[in-house]
Amino acid sequence: MPKKKQSASYSEAFRREAVRRSEEDTNAVEVAKELSINVNQIYNWRWQFK
Repeated sequence: MPKKKQSASYSEAFRREAVRRSEEDTNAVEVAKELSINVNQIYNWRWQFK
């Protein structure tokens, strides 16, 4: 049986900082590249924190 891929867990502080940066400093795509995460993750976090 194949193992299920484990997703990375990020602290709330990390997620909030990524969202803040994507809304203020640069766009979400650039922040995602800098943090080596998928841009959709930032969009999901934006939705969660609103």
